[in-house]
Amino acid sequence: SDDASSTLDILLLPFRDPQFFLSTLPSDLPLSSICLPGTHESLALYGWPISTCQSASSSVLHQLKEGIRFLDVRLSIKGKGTDSRLLAYHGITDQRIPFDQVLEQCFDFLRGHGGETLIMSIKQENNVEGFKEMVMEKYVHPTQDFWFLSPRVPTLGECRGKIVLLSRFGRGDEQPGGIHPPIWPNSSKEIFSYKLPSGQTVETQDWYDISSLSNLDSKQELIERLLVSSGSDPEILSLNFCSASSFPLALPPFAAKGFLTGGPKCLSKRGINSRLFDVICDRLRRIPTSNFLMCVFLLDYFEEPEASKDLVSLMIEANFGI
Repeated sequence: SDDASSTLDILLLPFRDPQFFLSTLPSDLPLSSICLPGTHESLALYGWPISTCQSASSSVLHQLKEGIRFLDVRLSIKGKGTDSRLLAYHGITDQRIPFDQVLEQCFDFLRGHGGETLIMSIKQENNVEGFKEMVMEKYVHPTQDFWFLSPRVPTLGECRGKIVLLSRFGRGDEQPGGIHPPIWPNSSKEIFSYKLPSGQTVETQDWYDISSLSNLDSKQELIERLLVSSGSDPEILSLNFCSASSFPLALPPFAAKGFLTGGPKCLSKRGINSRLFDVICDRLRRIPTSNFLMCVFLLDYFEEPEASKDLVSLMIEANFGI
């Protein structure tokens, strides 16, 4: 810049293996006090551009090795009777992987990374009856050694080597297992919260129906509002959905990654990921502690665009200070 008063800040981060970052944190930390990278619609690799939320190479195992510690799993019951099983779907789009294969990738990772953990949100995509019973009886209970199913937010030490269940299924007044949201308003522009039986609080931001990319500024403001509301409180589990999907003017790839036209700047648009990259960099630069990003970030296309490919690394580093 020609402005002599302008400054350039350089943020230097140490190398930290994303496969093992939780293993080096104290076991007495509650999960609500940790900055956790996550993915929204973690299995949505097919159906571009309407149904895809992750790149085609983002297998579950790849995500976990790259530091993702929250998986958002959407499933539908297919088949009847003893032949019925759970398959990954995004709406009506088949994501070509059965739930048992998803779990096996998670179990394989945890077998080799016993100091790690992950939260898995499970939600039903179709309205076939018996979903809760199938999830718990056919998939979870037979592998219960890999699950943390108490209806509370655990410490890291309590859930190392396990999957913490977030059950987005069953009635609001039930406790099917794990952290169970009694409410989940659809695409609310307000942050919503609820108490767990343990007395712990969960706060969530999940406004996704932004209508058009012109509303990305408002989406960014809401993401930052949750950081102010609960990102500094180690007692609140903060779930920040950094995703947007509105047909036809705000499809997931463009909301996450933005787009460049090669023409006038006004015809280009920065996506959520690059915006969030700048937000976190700025906070790491100004406040060299980890007490402002105690939050789970759920991302679409978590490694893209190229300019924000280190977004997950920034989130990981927020747990260690700089």
